[in-house]
Amino acid sequence: MTPPLLPRAARRLDGVASDLAPGARMESAPHALVFHPAGKARARAGFFTTCVMETMFPAINREAVRLLVLAGCEVVVPRAQTCCGALHAHAGLRRIAKRLADANVAAFAAASAGPLDFVVTDSAGCGAALREYGELLAEPAAAAFAGRVRDVSEALAAIGLPPAAAPLASAGDRSKPLRVGYHDPCHLAHAQRVRAEPRALLRAVAGLELVDLPNSDWCCGSAGVYNLTHPDMADRQLERKLDSIEQVAPELVVASNPGCMLHMARGARARGSEVQIVHLVEVLGRAYPPPPRPR
Repeated sequence: MTPPLLPRAARRLDGVASDLAPGARMESAPHALVFHPAGKARARAGFFTTCVMETMFPAINREAVRLLVLAGCEVVVPRAQTCCGALHAHAGLRRIAKRLADANVAAFAAASAGPLDFVVTDSAGCGAALREYGELLAEPAAAAFAGRVRDVSEALAAIGLPPAAAPLASAGDRSKPLRVGYHDPCHLAHAQRVRAEPRALLRAVAGLELVDLPNSDWCCGSAGVYNLTHPDMADRQLERKLDSIEQVAPELVVASNPGCMLHMARGARARGSEVQIVHLVEVLGRAYPPPPRPR
């Protein structure tokens, strides 16, 4: 179902502080929230929160930051970051898109207080837009920013996670592995050429069986606001995607883009399907659970 819109206080990213691994900590700096790993940082990343993820899926943002810190990454979350401008650029509103891009490049530069290895996002659509800042603004700073953009799967695969602490299993039969299908979001597979890293991270999880979805890189029909402006055609794409999912009967389908997640979950619910549409970091979070909170 569509996630409820939580109160603003419940969506705050600083809520991840209580779930960090022992020795890791959060620092509230003037221009950013900064999350420090236990021990010496292996990489330094800025985290782009994205509008939809921050509003509709705040728990996924928190899980993405927690896993990056667990992998040994220092994570900087600029306070002044804003919309990536993707929908504005798609609608031909390039002047607004450029203004937003310029604001984001400046926000990450001001907050980072030093070089960043990556600019990480957990939204495929936003990642695709961020990677185009060099072309949109035609400035060296924007090109450098765009060159550091990585999907969260790429960053986690590059830095490396520790061995998983919690083997997974099927919800219906704990003696069987958890069957997971992977849907390639268009903005991740086609726009950013990211296909291998999410699958590699899933295959590394004990107790997880990754099954191939037929035509996994076919569009689900969400396509930004296409599902709103062309609902009939979008629904035909959606039905084709759901047919592919039913062929292999996974318990979970990973679709690491908010538009895909919302659109596919709506379609699955309308069919009466029990399949859950989830984000990559939600599955990884099960394998790397946070430490128990003190009572």
